[in-house]
Amino acid sequence: LTDNRVNIIRAIHKNSKVSKRELEEIVELSATAIDNNLNALKDRGLIERMGSAKGGHWKINYILP
Repeated sequence: LTDNRVNIIRAIHKNSKVSKRELEEIVELSATAIDNNLNALKDRGLIERMGSAKGGHWKINYILP
């Protein structure tokens, strides 16, 4: 994973209700870059969005060896 994607996962781990706008500030990336990285993480099955866009939260799918 890239550093940006690791930082996104760390931010979600600290606050599962973090918004995309907050992720932009935490990771210091543009909205488009955040969307692209979130989509890549979702495609790999590492994260998923649970619930609605406004009232939902992120879920990290831990993969054990």
